[in-house]
Amino acid sequence: MRVRFGTEEEYDTFFSRDEVNVLIRDLVTDKFAISLITMLLGKKPHSIRETSDILHFVPAETAP
Repeated sequence: MRVRFGTEEEYDTFFSRDEVNVLIRDLVTDKFAISLITMLLGKKPHSIRETSDILHFVPAETAP
């Protein structure tokens, strides 16, 4: 996604919108969390509780 801005205010306005935050969370944050879980479980099996504790996630975020 490439967006051009004329001013810093336009940039701030665009990136403070809820839709952009949802997009970033869906495309970046969730994928990163999945990568962390996959990497951790690739080394050794862990329960959902152990995975949550190690990665400092809420257990519901690590459950399938």
